[in-house]
Amino acid sequence: MKTPFKNGQRVWWKDPAGDNSGCRTISCDVQNIRSGTDTENGHELKMVVTDDSGTKSEVYAHELEPLCETTYEELLERERGLRHDMELCILQLLRQNRGRMSLTVPKQNDDEWEEFEFPVTTALYGRHSTDNVDITSIYVEPNHSDIYADGMVAGCPEKGYRLYPEQYSDALWFIVHVLRQQSETDYDKGSISQMEQGR
Repeated sequence: MKTPFKNGQRVWWKDPAGDNSGCRTISCDVQNIRSGTDTENGHELKMVVTDDSGTKSEVYAHELEPLCETTYEELLERERGLRHDMELCILQLLRQNRGRMSLTVPKQNDDEWEEFEFPVTTALYGRHSTDNVDITSIYVEPNHSDIYADGMVAGCPEKGYRLYPEQYSDALWFIVHVLRQQSETDYDKGSISQMEQGR
C-alpha cells in the first residue's frame, strides 16, 4: 500500500517520546516509499521531515498524520455550497416523482414488521420537541420549496416535519433507498410478467 504522503506536504509528527511533536514538512521523494515493512531488511521505511527552523529528522510513516491545508472558513463555505446542491437535487427528484417519495413499509400486524429496519432514523424538529423519526416519506407541497418528512416515532405515525439544511444528507440517503426499492419492485414485476407470458 502506497504511503498517503507527498514531498512538500505539511504533516503532524507524533513524537513517540512526546517531547517534539508538532508540524513538519515532508522533505523526501516519497514516490517509491511504501508504508509497512521493507522486505529487504525487515525494517519499516523512514521518511525525512523538516521542522519550521529547517532541522531535518528521519521518522516512521505511522508517526505522521496529514494536516488540513484548508481554512475552516473555506470548509464552511464548501458545506454551504454542498447543502445548496443537495436541496436542489432533493427538489428535482421529488418533482420527478409527483412531489413525494415514500417507503414501502409492512403493516404493523404483519410478521415482516418485527424484522423490518427503517433505512433512515434521524432527529427532526417537532412542534414541541426534537423527535427521533423513522422516516417513511419525504415530500414537497405544490408550488412550494420547503421539504417535509413523515415518519414513525416510537411506533406511532407522525407528520409534517420540516427538513433543514443539516438534515439534507439524511433526506438524500432516504431517497436513494426508495429509488432502489422501486427499482427492485419494477424488476420483480417484470419477472412475473415474463413468467406469465411464458405460460
